[in-house]
Amino acid sequence: MPPAGVAHNIAVCVIEKSYAGQALKVAHALWGAGQMSFNKFLIVLSAEDAEGVSGEGYADVIRERLHRFDPARDALFSRGVLDVLDHSAPQMGLGGKLCLDLTRKTAEEGGEVPYRESVPVEVVWDDFVKAAGLDFDDLVWLAAGNADPVRDVSVSAEGVLRLDARFKPEQVERGWPNVVTMSEEVIEAVDARWAKYGLGGDPLPSPSRKYLPLMRSHTAKL
Repeated sequence: MPPAGVAHNIAVCVIEKSYAGQALKVAHALWGAGQMSFNKFLIVLSAEDAEGVSGEGYADVIRERLHRFDPARDALFSRGVLDVLDHSAPQMGLGGKLCLDLTRKTAEEGGEVPYRESVPVEVVWDDFVKAAGLDFDDLVWLAAGNADPVRDVSVSAEGVLRLDARFKPEQVERGWPNVVTMSEEVIEAVDARWAKYGLGGDPLPSPSRKYLPLMRSHTAKL
């Protein structure tokens, strides 16, 4: 469960694959198992590709396997229970799920897709998000949090998986939360009092600064 997934939003699973459809079977099993049932985006890899990899290294394996990803064949959509904190779910605690089967494909599954120069995944952002200059992990965090797999993810006729990661306050009746940050005034006050706090050294950059461009109002909900 990478940090960008904030626990349940994203999970990466590695399997010793031995038969066709095993990744899909594992997805259904995990979505029916305890708190794993709250998972929203699940990525399944073959052990051969993930051998010796841990932590952030999984991102490189996923990127590489996405070059052989066929969205029309390898994306499994479902619905089920979700974390009640998932603000993008159509109903509280209930929404879409998506498994990306990035395992090596058997002959029965159609075999491996030839390596594609470009990854067949497209993410749609709000203009203010594109202007914010967020790093890759922040973009993954925002996309996973802002998208419901059934409502906001589709596969085009050209075989491209399209994910709508825009803010959608009009589509969720219970309201869309604002991004939580400290205000400029609070950030400047902490910086000015750094020495008084006895923390030593120069003030650490506030993590809130990079998220300030995402703020749409000064209230909890948009």
